Amino acid sequence: MPQSCTMMSTTYQHAETYELTEEQYDQYDNSLNDLADRINSLNDRLTTSNIENLMSESHQTLDKWRTDCYNLIDRYYEQKCREFNRHVAEIVDKQRKDINRIRSNIATLIHKQNTVQKDIDYITNIARQLEQEIDETKEKYLQLNIHPIEIHEKSIQIQENNDLYNGAIIPPPSKTINYLDDSSKILCTNERHLLIHQNSNLCLLDKELNLLKEKSWTQGCIIDICWSSTLSRFLVLTRNYLFLIDESTMSIIRVQKIPKLSWWSCTCSDTNLYLTTKDWASNIYQFTLWPSVQLIKRWQPPQTCKQDETINNIIYNKDKLALMIYNRLNKTKSIELRSANTFERLWTLDLNIDYDSRAVRCCLLNHDEWLVVDWNTSNLFHISNEGKLKLTCDYNPSPSCAAMFGTNILIISTVDGINLHKL
Repeated sequence: MPQSCTMMSTTYQHAETYELTEEQYDQYDNSLNDLADRINSLNDRLTTSNIENLMSESHQTLDKWRTDCYNLIDRYYEQKCREFNRHVAEIVDKQRKDINRIRSNIATLIHKQNTVQKDIDYITNIARQLEQEIDETKEKYLQLNIHPIEIHEKSIQIQENNDLYNGAIIPPPSKTINYLDDSSKILCTNERHLLIHQNSNLCLLDKELNLLKEKSWTQGCIIDICWSSTLSRFLVLTRNYLFLIDESTMSIIRVQKIPKLSWWSCTCSDTNLYLTTKDWASNIYQFTLWPSVQLIKRWQPPQTCKQDETINNIIYNKDKLALMIYNRLNKTKSIELRSANTFERLWTLDLNIDYDSRAVRCCLLNHDEWLVVDWNTSNLFHISNEGKLKLTCDYNPSPSCAAMFGTNILIISTVDGINLHKL
């Protein structure tokens, strides 16, 4: 027997009556039951255990930040202890030399036949001054001016909605720096600074692209740059060498234990450094970072890539390695996510990118997503953390390299300069 069902139309705001068959009624009943089950399932996902699982990754990020801060403080403390010890040793050494000089003068006077009171008074005065200086050593030379560490409220920000694209369009750059010479387009960030190559200098910038420090660079073409939180140093890779850059002093030190090979890209975990070679059937060299840089493993094809493939770019993130790979047989480029421990392939995505002699690069985004930068087609590819292409957009002038600066700033280098986008 047909059953009637009364439904309220939200459009016309009055009740309408429909005659339903048994089959239609059953279908509606099943649909409502399915919907009720779905709502119950959503409610179950809001249980304490599920919420804790959702927050666990962010808590791990906070824990890592805290550990990095502790390590930074420890290294700074050890550095200042060494400086203080050297300072004290220099003072004590000077005072010992003064004492030895007075001893020598006294010994000379003892054997001198015509010693006069004036000589004795002179040495006595010198000894008195030295004694006073030693007495005042602590007050004059061993005092420390220590300033408390300030943590700004914006050091950690909880983002509410921070997708890279809003309406599939990156906001216009809020600030731009133009290149004035044939500068390297490679750039790198940590939580505080951006390191670029400009006017034959390494330049350290803040989050408003203001120049803070610079250092003349004469070590050759820059191939890649990465940051090591373990060493608190930028690592700058050239054709054959690797250099450590101290952001505090801008000192440049070459890493001696790196073999002289043809290098192409670099990245760091908390414990290891990874370097890729510029050749077909690329190798990946894995080094320790602490207490010294030492080679521990060489990864070779087929674990790294195929014989007719080369690795253009490598980036570490949470025990995983993202690889940009070019295949010369089919002229294709792809991005792959591998386990950093076993090199097992977790996912791969072929990109519709025409072959070009320049390397295609990628950068890590929020939520473990990826941005691939293609200079040849002037395109940016936004890729999910599951290896799915979310969208593609044009970017002009042609982009060369990109990096996130914190959680809400995207830096993109182009053929003309560097653009800062606030997301």
